[in-house]
Amino acid sequence: MKPWAKAVLAVVLVLLVAYAAVSADMGSVNPRDWFSLAQQSTSSTSSTGLSATPAPGSYTQIDMNDRGYDTLNLAASLTDDTNYQINYYALSSTGNYMLLGTGTSGAATVEVTPSDGGYIYAAVMPRSEQAYYVDVKDTLANNPNIVGDNYINLNNNGYNYFVFKIDVSGLPQPIGQNAQLWLFPYFYSMQAPTLNSLNDISSIGTAATTEYLQWQATFANSMNAFAMTKVTFVLNTTDPTQVALNDLNIPGVGYLTSAELGTPAEGATTLTWTWTANPANLNGATYITLATNALNQFAFTANVGCTLSTGNHIAATLNIYGVDQNGNSVADITNTVVLSE
Repeated sequence: MKPWAKAVLAVVLVLLVAYAAVSADMGSVNPRDWFSLAQQSTSSTSSTGLSATPAPGSYTQIDMNDRGYDTLNLAASLTDDTNYQINYYALSSTGNYMLLGTGTSGAATVEVTPSDGGYIYAAVMPRSEQAYYVDVKDTLANNPNIVGDNYINLNNNGYNYFVFKIDVSGLPQPIGQNAQLWLFPYFYSMQAPTLNSLNDISSIGTAATTEYLQWQATFANSMNAFAMTKVTFVLNTTDPTQVALNDLNIPGVGYLTSAELGTPAEGATTLTWTWTANPANLNGATYITLATNALNQFAFTANVGCTLSTGNHIAATLNIYGVDQNGNSVADITNTVVLSE
């Protein structure tokens, strides 16, 4: 056989072997079937992983997971079966909240329908006897799926709850499994502070003078907070020429002048200046917080102008009001000092 004929024969044999191998692998001797079979194989392989991100409401089941944190003590472990509770809701087209589910982390599964528009709502609250405020600011900062918050009575039971709006439209959904979502609620440990007792101030005289009443609130323990809703300064006189408030420091708010506090309310024997949180509840309260290694001293200094008459004894009283973790009023924190000529 001539050399060139041997070369042609070798090429033909190689092509026949390759053709046989590909036909066996693809399961068909028809080359037209090979492309469609390859596409089916690729589709089958990709389905073993995560599907593409579903459109809002295109999946129906989400397993809810959560882990709680104490903002002032991140080493503390807070759990939904001991310290707090989360209830999950859908918002209907009529504006009513419909309970989807509740439960411990990993055991709460909610159903989302297309009418929900890709949103669910989580009401976060402390469990009974657990003295924790919900820290809305840090909860929002550490949960990118939360797109809004509210403080409302969604159960018509007389109690308001912090409710967080959650965007679940971008959750990946494993094939044949529920989608997964993690929430990280943050809290403050609640404790009411105490107020120091000032000594009475005597021998002020009858000339015009300025006195500084240096009240200070302190916590018994660090890593605690108090939701303050109102502060009042009361003088047991109706004559502002004897003693008048110039300004008052309120931690977290700053120094407020008497003009900023407004005209004092006149009682039968008293004048009262008032600062009130807006609104005066857990949502609008000013939170006094004591972190580790922070100064345990919250100044409520009152600057008063005195022009006393002979024999005057004017009592000045500071009252601090606040609410507990359930939004209920706690006993006012108070102290009185007497200013005398």
